[in-house]
Amino acid sequence: IGGNDNLVYNSEGSGIIGSYNSGLSGGTNSVMMATSGSSMVNKRSVLLGGTNNTISSTPGYYQGIISLGYPSDFGYGASSIIGGLGNSNYGSFTSIIGGVNNKINADCSVGGSSIIGGHLNTISGDTWSSIIGGQNNEILDGNTLLYQLDENSIIGGDGNTISASTKSFIGGGELNDVYASSHSFIGGGSGSTITDSDYSAIIAGGGSIISGTSYSDYSIIVGGYNNSLIENKLGTLLGGALNGITGTTDSCVVIGGNRNRINNTSVSAQASGIMVGKENTISGGSESFIGGGRGNSILGPAVGGLEFSFIGSGQDNTIIDSNNSFIGGGEDNTISASSDASAIIGGESNVISGSSSTGAIIGGGEDNTILGSANGVIIGGSANTISLSATTSVNPINSAIIAGSHNTIVPANGATSTELDGSHSAIIGGENNLISGHTNSFIGGGSGNTISFSPGYNAILGGGGNKIIGGYSAIIGGENNQWQAFSNNSAIIAGNGNGMNGSRSVVIGGQNITATTSDMVYVPDLI
Repeated sequence: IGGNDNLVYNSEGSGIIGSYNSGLSGGTNSVMMATSGSSMVNKRSVLLGGTNNTISSTPGYYQGIISLGYPSDFGYGASSIIGGLGNSNYGSFTSIIGGVNNKINADCSVGGSSIIGGHLNTISGDTWSSIIGGQNNEILDGNTLLYQLDENSIIGGDGNTISASTKSFIGGGELNDVYASSHSFIGGGSGSTITDSDYSAIIAGGGSIISGTSYSDYSIIVGGYNNSLIENKLGTLLGGALNGITGTTDSCVVIGGNRNRINNTSVSAQASGIMVGKENTISGGSESFIGGGRGNSILGPAVGGLEFSFIGSGQDNTIIDSNNSFIGGGEDNTISASSDASAIIGGESNVISGSSSTGAIIGGGEDNTILGSANGVIIGGSANTISLSATTSVNPINSAIIAGSHNTIVPANGATSTELDGSHSAIIGGENNLISGHTNSFIGGGSGNTISFSPGYNAILGGGGNKIIGGYSAIIGGENNQWQAFSNNSAIIAGNGNGMNGSRSVVIGGQNITATTSDMVYVPDLI
C-alpha cells in the first residue's frame, strides 16, 4: 500500500505498507511498514520504520523443534525490528527496538531476547536475555536449547559482556565481564570480571576480579581498584586497592587499605578480616583479624591452621602459629612457635616465642623477650628477658619483669627440677639484674644485682652489684654485698663489700664485713 519500488516475493499473507525501495521475501504473515532500504526474510515477523534494518533467519538452527513435538511448519521467525538504523535480527521470537547497528544473531533459539536502543550491541546464543542502551555490549555463548532460560541482562555502559552465564546482570560501566556464572551482578565501574562464581557481585570500582572453579560463590566486591576474590566463598572486599582474598577461603572480609591479603595454607582461612592499612596479611588463619597498620601478618603453620588471633595496628608485627594471641600495635613485635593465648600490647621489637610460652604478656617497651615461659609478664623497659636456658629441661612460669633495662629471669644452668627454674619471681626496674634458678624471688631496682641457685624465696632491694646464692634471704641496698657461700635465712642491710658466710645471720651497714658464723648480727664499730 503506497510507497515506491517495494517488493513482496514468494510470501503468504504478507505485505508492505507505505515503504520506499523495500523488500519482503519469503515471509508468512509478515509486515514491513514505513521502511527505507530494509529487507525481511522470515515468518510471522514485523519490521516497523527505521532505515537499513534486516530481519532474517536460518532454519537449520531450529530443527530440534520437531523433536520436541512442535509441528514441522512451526518454522522460525516471529521476530521484529521497530525503528532504528542498520539493525539486524536473525533470531526467532526476538526483537530490536531502535538504536543503531544492533544485532541478534541466528543462534538465538526460540526464546524472546531483545535489544532496546544503543549502538553496536549484540546478543548471540542466549535466550530470554536483553540489552538496553549503551554501546558495544554483548550477551553470548549461552544455551541454545529450546526454552532453556539464560535470562541475562545488560543495561547501558560500553563494551560490557555476559557469556556462558545464566540470570546475570551488568548495569553500566565499561569493559566489565561476567563469564560462566549464575545469578551474578556487576554494577558500574570499569574492567571488572566475575568468572565461574555464582551469586556474586562487583559494585563500581575498576579492574576487580571474582573468580574460582568451584569455590568462589556468594562473594562481593564494592568499589576500590584491582581487588580480587579468588576461590573464596562468601568473601567481601570493600574499597581499597590491590586487596585480595584467595585460595579456598571462606567468609573472609577486607575493608579498605592497599595490598592487604587473606589466603590459605594447607587449610582454609575462615571468617578472618583485615580493616584498612597497607600490605597486611592473614595466611591460614581462621577467625583472626588485623585492624590496620602496615606489613602486619598473622601466619598459620604449613600443616594445620591458626585461630582467633588479633593484630590491632602498628607496623611489621607478626603472629606465627599461635592461637588466641594478640598484638595491639607497635613495630616489629612477634609472637611465634605455638605461643598460644599470649599478647604484646605495643612497643618495638618485642618477642614471645616457644610452645611453653602460653599466656605470656609483653606490655610495651623494646627488645623485650619471653622465651619458653608460661604466663610470663614483661611490662615496659628495654631488653628484658624471661627465658629458658639452652642447658635446661625446665621452664620458668608465672614470672614478671616491670620496666628497667637488660633484666633477666632464667633457670639455673643444667636445671632439671622446678625448684631451679626461676618461676614465680619478679624484677621491678633497675638494669642488668638477674634471677637465675630461684623461685619466688624478687629484685627491686638497682643495677647488676643477682639471685642464683636454690631454694629461692630471696629479695634484693636496690643497690648495685649485690648477690644472693642462698635461700630465704635478703639484701637491702648497698653495693657489692655478696653471699660467699650457700647460706639461708640471712640478710645484709646496706653497706659496701659486705659478705655472708653463715645462716640466720645479719650484717648491718659498714664495709667489708663478713658474717662467718651462723645466728649472729654483725655491725661496724659503734661510737
